[in-house]
Amino acid sequence: VERSIKGEFLDRLKHKAEAIKIGDPQDPATEMGPLATPRQREWIETIVAETLANGGTLVTGGKRPDDHPHGFYYA
Repeated sequence: VERSIKGEFLDRLKHKAEAIKIGDPQDPATEMGPLATPRQREWIETIVAETLANGGTLVTGGKRPDDHPHGFYYA
């Protein structure tokens, strides 16, 4: 992303990501369901943790959503 529009780009991307409806894949309103396995979620959690440890910045998400305690959800 061009440095001059980075802030605006990240703001728009964050807004769109936070608007995604996470939920039951059989619910027609759902836009993103859970991951298929616990290993997939653990791998993503590892990638996020390593990225943050190496100076990355979390803009949104980066955790298991509180409103979906069952299943392999990851925001």
